Amino acid sequence: MKYTRPDVLSRWQHGLIRVRNQADLDLILACSESISDHESIQFDGLRWDDDADGIIAVSDYAADAAQQVIAAGILPEPSDELPTIGSRVETIEVGGRPSPACRYGIGTVTGLSWNHVSHDWRVDVEFDECTGGWQGYPIFGTHTFPWMVHVIDGSGRPFSTMSPKEIEQLYQELAARHRVESGHSHGGGLTQQEVVTSTEDDEDEGVHYGREAPLAHFGSGPLWVFSPGDLDALLACRQPIAEGVAFTCGWDPKNGVTPGQWVSSAIERVVAAGLLPPPTEVLPEIDSRVETICLTSRQIPKYGYAVGSVMWIGWRPDTNTWGVDVRFDEPVQLRRGGRIKSMSSILSMVRSIAGDERLFSSMGPDEIKNLFERLRPPKPS
Repeated sequence: MKYTRPDVLSRWQHGLIRVRNQADLDLILACSESISDHESIQFDGLRWDDDADGIIAVSDYAADAAQQVIAAGILPEPSDELPTIGSRVETIEVGGRPSPACRYGIGTVTGLSWNHVSHDWRVDVEFDECTGGWQGYPIFGTHTFPWMVHVIDGSGRPFSTMSPKEIEQLYQELAARHRVESGHSHGGGLTQQEVVTSTEDDEDEGVHYGREAPLAHFGSGPLWVFSPGDLDALLACRQPIAEGVAFTCGWDPKNGVTPGQWVSSAIERVVAAGLLPPPTEVLPEIDSRVETICLTSRQIPKYGYAVGSVMWIGWRPDTNTWGVDVRFDEPVQLRRGGRIKSMSSILSMVRSIAGDERLFSSMGPDEIKNLFERLRPPKPS
């Protein structure tokens, strides 16, 4: 039988369900039955408040939103207790390139998520400082299993009291237990046959996860373009893409292709095919150094701008603009508490440090605020 998304969830259309405020949570809690076999849900700790035009600290959001949904029987209870959003934790960090020497990281829980395909819970943690690396890129956070997370001052032995060898041994033991409990050899989730069956149940040929092929390549999640295979899926579309698309970090080191070159070429090809609108301004390169306006209304940082490096470049259908995700060099402290280490900004609010435009660091706070009011897109009616 083909799955139809309940009306209460229609605001997310075919994309990932993101719970960012109480109104989102109320819609999830209004579901009359479990949605765990069909929907992936992300519970975010920092959210965008449409009324305040600002990012609200975790204290203003239901830190136990995931636990409320679990208690209502809408999502399954995890075998390991989930930490609340905003809690301080240690996480096991093994297998990176390189792994941190201590084999653990310390940070704050910024989100929780349920994946309906792999049937497991994950925990998002933002580290206090860089913890290890991956293919030359520093790791500032992790998306990991609950059994790899220890709440500081909670029960159990902290990873910070263990040697690297003890942590690696514990990881092997916990991973083996997780495979047995899930009943699968690759960390839980549906078997390949179950996945095939669930997609074959669709009445319309070529429609999977509520998406027509070839976008079914991305499952039910966002359209993140990491690789040539992801790019090929976009280019196989026969009509403009109505969803948001984000490009990052694809490259071919053997042929001397850098991440920035790959992303620029990928975007050019998708735009040339008529699948996404052309940018009205020059897009920055991935990893390039930029300044971005950083105003959040009631929580305006001291100077109104931040400095960092480009992580993602993407099309945002909600504002009909191209946007840039920037990781800041230093966390931005907010007036009402909390801090943010990155921000997604529309292209006009980002300026290359190596470019010709006047930088925000040369402007006063009032000048930046006035510029922000002129540049930001109008709210949807």
